[in-house]
Amino acid sequence: MRAEVRQTGGDGFTLAVVLVVMAAILLMAVGVMAVIGIERKTARSYVDAKRAEWVARAGMEDVRGILREQSANDEFLIVSQQGVTLREGVEPLDLLYLARGKGGGDNVSYQLYPLYSADEDSVTLSGFGDEFDQLELFTGELAKFKVRERNEEAWVSWIPVIDDDEKQVGRYAFWVEDLQGKLSGQTAPREPDEAEERVEWPFPAPGVREDPDIWSPELALHALDPAVTGDEDTSDLDERLVDGRGLMISPDSVLAAMEFEPPLERDELSGRLVDEEARSFEENVAAGVRAYEELPTVPFVNGISAETAGEPKLNLNKLLNAERESSIDQWADWVNEALPNFVERQGGFPDDYLRTLAANVFDYADVDSEASVMAGAYRGLDSYPLVSEYAVRFRWEKFEKINDQNHFVLSAAVYVELWNMSDQEASGSVQVSYDTAYNLELGVIPEIDLGAAELLEDPEIMTPPLPNEDGDHWLPELVLDPPLAPNEFRVVNVGQVTYRIPVDFYVLSPIELYGPNGSTAQAGFKMRWNGQVVDQARGEMLHRNMNIFYPSTSRPETRDRSRQRIAANIPGHSYAQSSFDYVNNMGDPRSAFYIDVPMSPNKYGNFSPHRRTMRWSTIYRYDSSTKPKVWGRVLPSEWPDGGHNSSYGRLPSATRSNGGEGDQRINPDDDQWLVGLPDPVREEAPMRISNLGVFYSACEMGRSYDPLMWLPTYDNSSDSAKIRDGLMPASRRSWPSVEQASPESQSHGGGNTLRVGRAEHPKFEVPEEGELGQVAGQHAAHLLDLFHVGKPKSGQKEEREGDLIWIEDRVNLNTATETAIRAMVVGNLEQDPMLSRQLTTSHSTTELMAPPTSTIELGSPAISRAGDIISRAILEHRPFASAADLAAIEDPEGEKIFGNREMYSLGDKIEWSDSAAEELYARVYESSTLRSRNFRVWVVGQAIAPLDKDSTNEPVVLAESRKVFSVFAAPGNRDSDGTIKEEDYEPEVTHENDF
Repeated sequence: MRAEVRQTGGDGFTLAVVLVVMAAILLMAVGVMAVIGIERKTARSYVDAKRAEWVARAGMEDVRGILREQSANDEFLIVSQQGVTLREGVEPLDLLYLARGKGGGDNVSYQLYPLYSADEDSVTLSGFGDEFDQLELFTGELAKFKVRERNEEAWVSWIPVIDDDEKQVGRYAFWVEDLQGKLSGQTAPREPDEAEERVEWPFPAPGVREDPDIWSPELALHALDPAVTGDEDTSDLDERLVDGRGLMISPDSVLAAMEFEPPLERDELSGRLVDEEARSFEENVAAGVRAYEELPTVPFVNGISAETAGEPKLNLNKLLNAERESSIDQWADWVNEALPNFVERQGGFPDDYLRTLAANVFDYADVDSEASVMAGAYRGLDSYPLVSEYAVRFRWEKFEKINDQNHFVLSAAVYVELWNMSDQEASGSVQVSYDTAYNLELGVIPEIDLGAAELLEDPEIMTPPLPNEDGDHWLPELVLDPPLAPNEFRVVNVGQVTYRIPVDFYVLSPIELYGPNGSTAQAGFKMRWNGQVVDQARGEMLHRNMNIFYPSTSRPETRDRSRQRIAANIPGHSYAQSSFDYVNNMGDPRSAFYIDVPMSPNKYGNFSPHRRTMRWSTIYRYDSSTKPKVWGRVLPSEWPDGGHNSSYGRLPSATRSNGGEGDQRINPDDDQWLVGLPDPVREEAPMRISNLGVFYSACEMGRSYDPLMWLPTYDNSSDSAKIRDGLMPASRRSWPSVEQASPESQSHGGGNTLRVGRAEHPKFEVPEEGELGQVAGQHAAHLLDLFHVGKPKSGQKEEREGDLIWIEDRVNLNTATETAIRAMVVGNLEQDPMLSRQLTTSHSTTELMAPPTSTIELGSPAISRAGDIISRAILEHRPFASAADLAAIEDPEGEKIFGNREMYSLGDKIEWSDSAAEELYARVYESSTLRSRNFRVWVVGQAIAPLDKDSTNEPVVLAESRKVFSVFAAPGNRDSDGTIKEEDYEPEVTHENDF
């Protein structure tokens, strides 16, 4: 006798002919029974029963064969197809598929292997859209059997067993359940009395427990209690779960371990437990889910190239601790190879966009405050200051006779307001270049160029002479003492030069400093931090012409107002494309390094030393509007990536002055300007830097500054016109994202970080199938598809920087229950300590100079708007093939889920940083996977009276066996490159029972 079983896979394999051996065993049994006088009918029943059992085991071997063939790698997905409701009131069973991707770019397909008995071994689909939802692989006679103790039924195909005589002698059907779609009852972590607490700032990785000994992700087990509707843990069920773990010795032992006492009543129609607590644990918790190592690989999705899809991801921690220039090159080259369209995000950005992103990513996490810099290519941002205001004071000092020669003496002192935008201390030295293009006439002496190299380097004319380094003249290096605190503003005199110009006559007062041909003068600066150029006015700066009077002694009050003039600028704020065409920016100093048009002059009456930059004189003094013009303020709360506004402090009376000698704002020691100065608040810093020397999560890349440059454009043209005119539209609270219609710009930038866990700029969103005007492979969340962090908590360097990651307690999002997803999400947002609500859009003009706020707690409760919307949206949009797919999900109204303030009742009144906006996504990402290696296989095997192979007659069932197996597709041994050794790979049965 022989048994025919189905082929699986493209190349296929044949199962062991287990029934051949069984036939001999059963013949022996019959003979023995006959000898000892057992009735023949009883013997036949016994044989039929054993035959049915082995047919069921053949079905189990069928599943093991699929897993052995198709999961001996780390590229597959486990996805589920939503079941069809067969009876009203009875929950349908989802159908599982093992999916293998191939191709890349815009030509991706998936080979799907059903993990249930079906009429086809596999099917090829172009994607997981409607075609997948309508997929039906069983069309013949259906096997209908109830699994578990509830009334759900598996409707699947019968697989025939054929003997040597071409007779059908048995059949089996199976349905596979994904245990990794539930919470692991035995290992999911919980800390007593702290279950509702999420990891807090400043630890940088939401979802990753700070405890180095716990490698499981953060999960809110109290969300299992249906009576808990808020963020607080008011349940003891999670404690009982922890206490009862030792009793979870079998897949069906969860309820007993939780001390739910039988008999447990079930609903007559659905079969679900009536007790809501018991029902929640039965349906959402699994025992026996095993942890394993995984080689993270690049997914097969549109936008990712065929050359990199399926290849191992790169380890960020390995790159972080390698030679920096090489790591930046590797990061950028890998992104460019995998996502050839990603670089198009840059807009008008003038340098190497990908290498700049890489430098920002690594400088965020390394242990120092040094910038990764390559001139003309990239500049990385770390915990060092940038220039938020610039001022140069020209002053007529005196006439001086030297060796019988009269000299006109003019000084130029350079002041910069340094802003440590990071939440780390900035300790080091600064050095600023001196670059001015003012011209000067002294009677009949030919025009003098104050920026000419022959003057700047001449010790007889310039004191001190300035060394020329590649065309830049540098003022002396200055060590910051004390170091800059996080989010501190500080005005620093970075150097003074004195011109001593020989004259043979008296100079007429006043003298005029002017630009070429009488136009506005041009100037500029570069700034070094510990010897590296980290800041500059790329497009130079414009200074107004100015008259300086002879320092008369007869009228000191006139002398004090007129012997000096100060030119000032605000990097990253207002720029001039021409004399009548001004560009309004948001005042982010990070953007000044790249903006390639001249920086407009700022009235010195607007200078705001030691505090958040704000053009008080121009805006608040004369503008009665409750929402002053955007070019009059620097409000991180309005930046596209969000943030908080430092207090301005009490307003000194000298604000009305305009740079005469009596105005001491540029004197760092002037008491008037230090009184009422607000203390810097670390939690309000707009730039988050780790400096921990390790990435705990790839999601941390979302903290990195994204220097993309596009014209600010709303989807509403009238709002766009207002922002360009310097007005924030009444219906808006922030600068716009990059819209589909936004053109490239070389003059606009700032305020953006990489959006890996919140709504992406519309121009770079994951395109829907057939959607026009969008390009695949530009979403920032695709970076999570290319990089991983190894085992970041390991004490061993080779594991932190290795090829493998650890999968424990991670729930398969493609098969997860709604409650399991909610457990990933719930809990207060803890990554932004200054999370606030904006009380009004009107600005407080006493000390804040911004809309007033009040700190709040904001969470995603177990049963509430945010928690439910996210979990249900995940159910609606799955299956997922990549991190970018997850980041792009929407609610039923088409609004993005992650990082959307509208999920909360306060809506756009919420003031938060990008860390808070991306926190929920990071939680889900760190506690989930898109595949599984833990299954339960439900098999029905039947022995039937011999029937012609092709007969359509109803078979006569002689005996039936129902088996349930727990299966762990253990990766087993791996080669040195992390890949599974296929020759050793064998999924193992860890538990077996009848049902």
